[in-house]
Amino acid sequence: GAELGGHTERWGFYIGSRAHRSDWYFSPPEIPALHDHGHGLQNLLQIDYRLDQKTDLRFSLFGNCAQGEFPNTTMQQGMARDARQHLWNQRAQFSFNRSWNASNLSVQLAESWARSLYVQNDRNLAPFFHYPRYGVNGSLRADYTVLRGGGRHLLKTGGEGFLLRPREEAVGNEIMMPGSSR
Repeated sequence: GAELGGHTERWGFYIGSRAHRSDWYFSPPEIPALHDHGHGLQNLLQIDYRLDQKTDLRFSLFGNCAQGEFPNTTMQQGMARDARQHLWNQRAQFSFNRSWNASNLSVQLAESWARSLYVQNDRNLAPFFHYPRYGVNGSLRADYTVLRGGGRHLLKTGGEGFLLRPREEAVGNEIMMPGSSR
Protein backbone atom coordinates (compact mmCIF):
# COMPACT_ATOMS: atom_id res chain seq x y z
CA GLY A 1 0.00 0.00 0.00
CA ALA A 2 0.92 3.64 -0.25
CA GLU A 3 -0.18 6.81 1.55
CA LEU A 4 0.45 10.50 1.06
CA GLY A 5 -0.94 13.43 3.01
CA GLY A 6 -0.26 17.01 3.90
CA HIS A 7 -1.77 20.30 4.99
CA THR A 8 -1.41 24.06 5.08
CA GLU A 9 -3.26 26.58 7.28
CA ARG A 10 -6.54 26.01 5.41
CA TRP A 11 -6.08 22.99 3.12
CA GLY A 12 -5.45 19.36 3.87
CA PHE A 13 -5.31 16.26 1.70
CA TYR A 14 -4.86 12.52 2.03
CA ILE A 15 -4.41 9.87 -0.65
CA GLY A 16 -4.26 6.20 0.24
CA SER A 17 -4.19 3.01 -1.77
CA ARG A 18 -3.66 -0.65 -0.94
CA ALA A 19 -3.90 -3.93 -2.78
CA HIS A 20 -4.39 -7.48 -1.59
CA ARG A 21 -4.02 -10.95 -3.11
CA SER A 22 -4.85 -14.35 -1.71
CA ASP A 23 -4.76 -17.96 -2.81
CA TRP A 24 -7.37 -18.81 -0.14
CA TYR A 25 -9.99 -16.16 -0.95
CA PHE A 26 -13.25 -17.87 0.01
CA SER A 27 -13.52 -20.86 2.32
CA PRO A 28 -13.25 -23.95 0.08
CA PRO A 29 -15.80 -26.78 0.39
CA GLU A 30 -12.99 -29.38 0.64
CA ILE A 31 -9.53 -29.38 2.16
CA PRO A 32 -7.64 -28.70 -1.11
CA ALA A 33 -8.12 -25.09 -2.16
CA LEU A 34 -8.86 -25.51 -5.87
CA HIS A 35 -9.69 -22.47 -8.03
CA ASP A 36 -9.64 -20.11 -5.04
CA HIS A 37 -7.56 -17.06 -6.00
CA GLY A 38 -8.61 -13.48 -5.35
CA HIS A 39 -7.31 -9.94 -5.43
CA GLY A 40 -8.51 -6.42 -4.85
CA LEU A 41 -7.67 -2.74 -4.64
CA GLN A 42 -8.88 0.02 -2.27
CA ASN A 43 -8.35 3.76 -2.82
CA LEU A 44 -9.22 6.92 -0.87
CA LEU A 45 -8.87 10.61 -1.73
CA GLN A 46 -9.82 13.23 0.87
CA ILE A 47 -9.58 17.01 0.61
CA ASP A 48 -10.28 19.28 3.60
CA TYR A 49 -10.77 23.04 3.63
CA ARG A 50 -11.11 25.25 6.71
CA LEU A 51 -13.32 28.29 6.00
CA ASP A 52 -12.64 29.82 9.40
CA GLN A 53 -11.81 28.66 12.95
CA LYS A 54 -15.26 27.07 13.35
CA THR A 55 -16.23 25.85 9.85
CA ASP A 56 -14.77 22.93 7.89
CA LEU A 57 -15.58 21.43 4.48
CA ARG A 58 -14.51 17.94 3.42
CA PHE A 59 -14.72 16.03 0.15
CA SER A 60 -13.99 12.29 0.15
CA LEU A 61 -13.87 9.85 -2.74
CA PHE A 62 -13.61 6.11 -2.08
CA GLY A 63 -13.11 3.38 -4.67
CA ASN A 64 -12.85 -0.38 -4.16
CA CYS A 65 -12.74 -3.37 -6.45
CA ALA A 66 -12.22 -7.08 -5.90
CA GLN A 67 -12.28 -10.25 -7.95
CA GLY A 68 -12.52 -13.72 -6.49
CA GLU A 69 -12.87 -17.22 -7.81
CA PHE A 70 -15.48 -19.45 -6.20
CA PRO A 71 -13.67 -22.54 -4.91
CA ASN A 72 -14.23 -25.86 -6.66
CA THR A 73 -14.66 -29.32 -5.29
CA THR A 74 -12.38 -31.98 -6.79
CA MET A 75 -15.25 -33.07 -9.09
CA GLN A 76 -15.98 -29.49 -10.24
CA GLN A 77 -12.28 -28.91 -10.92
CA GLY A 78 -12.28 -32.03 -13.16
CA MET A 79 -15.26 -30.56 -15.08
CA ALA A 80 -13.37 -27.25 -15.58
CA ARG A 81 -15.87 -25.20 -13.57
CA ASP A 82 -14.91 -21.52 -13.66
CA ALA A 83 -17.14 -19.33 -11.47
CA ARG A 84 -15.98 -15.84 -10.48
CA GLN A 85 -17.33 -12.75 -8.82
CA HIS A 86 -16.27 -9.17 -9.55
CA LEU A 87 -17.16 -6.36 -7.12
CA TRP A 88 -16.87 -2.59 -7.61
CA ASN A 89 -17.85 0.10 -5.13
CA GLN A 90 -17.38 3.87 -5.29
CA ARG A 91 -18.59 6.59 -2.92
CA ALA A 92 -18.37 10.37 -3.08
CA GLN A 93 -19.13 12.34 0.08
CA PHE A 94 -19.28 16.06 0.88
CA SER A 95 -19.33 17.19 4.52
CA PHE A 96 -19.98 20.55 6.20
CA ASN A 97 -19.11 20.98 9.88
CA ARG A 98 -19.83 24.14 11.93
CA SER A 99 -19.00 24.57 15.65
CA TRP A 100 -20.20 27.16 18.14
CA ASN A 101 -19.33 27.53 21.84
CA ALA A 102 -21.19 24.44 23.04
CA SER A 103 -22.82 23.09 19.90
CA ASN A 104 -21.95 21.54 16.56
CA LEU A 105 -23.80 21.10 13.24
CA SER A 106 -22.69 18.47 10.75
CA VAL A 107 -24.25 17.90 7.29
CA GLN A 108 -23.18 15.16 4.87
CA LEU A 109 -24.28 14.57 1.30
CA ALA A 110 -23.20 11.29 -0.31
CA GLU A 111 -23.68 9.24 -3.47
CA SER A 112 -22.64 5.58 -3.80
CA TRP A 113 -22.34 3.30 -6.80
CA ALA A 114 -21.93 -0.44 -6.54
CA ARG A 115 -21.74 -3.26 -9.05
CA SER A 116 -21.49 -6.99 -8.50
CA LEU A 117 -20.99 -9.39 -11.38
CA TYR A 118 -21.21 -13.16 -11.09
CA VAL A 119 -19.76 -15.00 -14.08
CA GLN A 120 -19.99 -18.75 -14.52
CA ASN A 121 -18.41 -20.70 -17.34
CA ASP A 122 -18.98 -24.42 -16.86
CA ARG A 123 -17.86 -25.95 -20.10
CA ASN A 124 -19.79 -29.18 -19.48
CA LEU A 125 -23.01 -27.72 -18.08
CA ALA A 126 -23.66 -24.08 -18.97
CA PRO A 127 -21.42 -22.47 -21.58
CA PHE A 128 -21.94 -18.98 -20.19
CA PHE A 129 -23.94 -17.21 -17.51
CA HIS A 130 -23.49 -13.79 -16.00
CA TYR A 131 -25.55 -12.05 -13.37
CA PRO A 132 -24.83 -8.35 -12.81
CA ARG A 133 -26.29 -6.39 -9.89
CA TYR A 134 -26.12 -2.61 -9.71
CA GLY A 135 -26.93 -0.19 -6.96
CA VAL A 136 -26.88 3.59 -6.82
CA ASN A 137 -27.63 5.20 -3.47
CA GLY A 138 -27.88 8.81 -2.38
CA SER A 139 -28.09 10.11 1.16
CA LEU A 140 -28.37 13.33 3.13
CA ARG A 141 -27.56 13.32 6.83
CA ALA A 142 -27.62 16.11 9.41
CA ASP A 143 -26.68 16.03 13.11
CA TYR A 144 -26.89 18.74 15.74
CA THR A 145 -25.06 18.34 19.05
CA VAL A 146 -25.33 20.53 22.16
CA LEU A 147 -23.41 20.36 25.46
CA ARG A 148 -25.39 21.49 28.52
CA GLY A 149 -24.81 21.66 32.24
CA GLY A 150 -21.15 22.62 32.05
CA GLY A 151 -20.38 19.77 29.67
CA ARG A 152 -22.05 17.08 31.81
CA HIS A 153 -24.99 16.53 29.44
CA LEU A 154 -24.91 15.93 25.72
CA LEU A 155 -27.98 16.28 23.52
CA LYS A 156 -27.68 15.02 19.97
CA THR A 157 -30.38 14.93 17.32
CA GLY A 158 -30.26 14.26 13.64
CA GLY A 159 -31.82 12.68 10.66
CA GLU A 160 -30.94 10.89 7.48
CA GLY A 161 -32.75 10.47 4.21
CA PHE A 162 -31.64 8.11 1.49
CA LEU A 163 -32.64 6.84 -1.93
CA LEU A 164 -31.90 3.29 -3.08
CA ARG A 165 -31.97 2.37 -6.76
CA PRO A 166 -31.02 -1.31 -7.19
CA ARG A 167 -31.11 -3.13 -10.53
CA GLU A 168 -30.52 -6.79 -11.33
CA GLU A 169 -30.48 -8.76 -14.54
CA ALA A 170 -29.51 -12.25 -15.62
CA VAL A 171 -27.91 -12.98 -18.97
CA GLY A 172 -27.10 -16.49 -20.14
CA ASN A 173 -27.92 -19.23 -22.53
CA GLU A 174 -29.93 -22.38 -21.95
CA ILE A 175 -28.39 -25.20 -19.98
CA MET A 176 -28.01 -28.17 -22.28
CA MET A 177 -27.79 -31.49 -20.53
CA PRO A 178 -26.17 -34.42 -22.37
CA GLY A 179 -28.78 -36.21 -24.48
CA SER A 180 -31.31 -33.32 -24.42
CA SER A 181 -32.53 -31.49 -27.50
CA ARG A 182 -34.00 -28.06 -28.15
